[in-house]
Amino acid sequence: MTEKETKDKLINSFFGGGFHSQGQGFFPALELLSVIRGCWLKGGSDALLPVDCNDPLDYVRTPHDFARRLFDFSGRYFDEKDLESFAGSDEEKQRTRRVVSEVLGAVRAPTNDVSRRRKSGDSINIWFALPLAGELIHDDAVARPLKPEKAKAQFENDPNAPLIGMASSQPQLLSLERSSFRGAGLLAHKILRTDPDEDRLRATREGLATLVEDGRSPIGQLGAILGRHDRLPPQKSFRDMNEHGTAPSSDAPKWQGFLREGVHNIVTRSQLPEARRAVLLMHWVPYCLARYQLEVVDHSVSEASPHHYLDFGTGPSTVRSRSQFTVDRIGPRIRAAMITHASPQTADVENLALAQADDARKFLMGTLGRIGALNSPFGTGRHFTLRPTMLEALVFASIPAHLPGVPLTEFCSRTLWRDYDLVVDRASAAQAAADGQIDLESFHRNSSNFASLLEAQGLLERYSDSTSLVSTEMIINRSY
Repeated sequence: MTEKETKDKLINSFFGGGFHSQGQGFFPALELLSVIRGCWLKGGSDALLPVDCNDPLDYVRTPHDFARRLFDFSGRYFDEKDLESFAGSDEEKQRTRRVVSEVLGAVRAPTNDVSRRRKSGDSINIWFALPLAGELIHDDAVARPLKPEKAKAQFENDPNAPLIGMASSQPQLLSLERSSFRGAGLLAHKILRTDPDEDRLRATREGLATLVEDGRSPIGQLGAILGRHDRLPPQKSFRDMNEHGTAPSSDAPKWQGFLREGVHNIVTRSQLPEARRAVLLMHWVPYCLARYQLEVVDHSVSEASPHHYLDFGTGPSTVRSRSQFTVDRIGPRIRAAMITHASPQTADVENLALAQADDARKFLMGTLGRIGALNSPFGTGRHFTLRPTMLEALVFASIPAHLPGVPLTEFCSRTLWRDYDLVVDRASAAQAAADGQIDLESFHRNSSNFASLLEAQGLLERYSDSTSLVSTEMIINRSY
């Protein structure tokens, strides 16, 4: 077994799936939707979230490499042969390409900084499409550098080989393989399709089908047209042994349940445009996976984690200092858990566990930061919060469609505190403070700021009798 395989096995055996730093942020949701889209392409709606886990999934993998290479104007990834896909003179082709690039730039997933920070990052792995239409959903792919003489020999042997940059000194071979999709999305898929609630699973399957199927939107039609010019053909039958090998931990049932319930509540909101539901999934799925990670760690160290204080202030406060304390404890807790899990207990294995614990920590912290559940994905002084889109995703995931809303005090005490262990207001802070010492004024300001953010997002309705209702109705009504 190679060192990389040993490292992967350590993380996979502990968490049940791949939680690696290069797959942080929005990548788990993109990976999840690529699998669901691939299953739809293979067998239609009935093939989504199959309950039989005895055999590996068999689905279609789509690269979308033409669209993803369109942004490269160096000639290394997008060459003259690609430019011939556009009609007109050379000047008109370049103009069309730039217009299409600008359109695609508007649907670019916010993964750029993760890819660029990687030493092995290349152009095709810097651009990922937001899954705003089924035709935009794609799998992972890389461009492997080749020596010019080897590339020439391969082209002579197979003129249809997915080679790019042949006129340059740095030819590349396109390959459908996982580079940024590291397995967390596969674990989410396994959790969803093993839902014991058959009615919820059926409704989730139907809701997801509306997000991944071919539609009639202009951006979807553009995605379909660009896909026809891919150098790398789709893989018509891919047996996913990685998804087959994932095993959701029995030590973390809580956040598996919240993932299933939240995804169901989001995808069954038929009044919301498909694109908006996809964006909410892009936030809720990674959030649940990060919290699942912490649940596994908590069970391993046999100690409840410090409560998550959500800070909605603009400066230093008691709320923020308590929140920063919890964030600072995450790294040491993960390291302690993975050292305990590593076997046999030797110095080499312990060092390996520490390295992988750091990788898992970077996934967790980077994910929470990028989706808006931390104030920043890196740096010191980080604290828990909820940015606008993350907050909207949490509300839609937490309130079933049949409920008109939830009173604000109940939302804070039941949904945030009791269910999610999130502290916002004075009442939940009084229960969370083990030392009994809380700054009531700080938490009063914090809850007021939270209410103002909800209201600004259209997620809070205020009534004349001083009742405040956390509701999704105003956002849904605005969608029509």
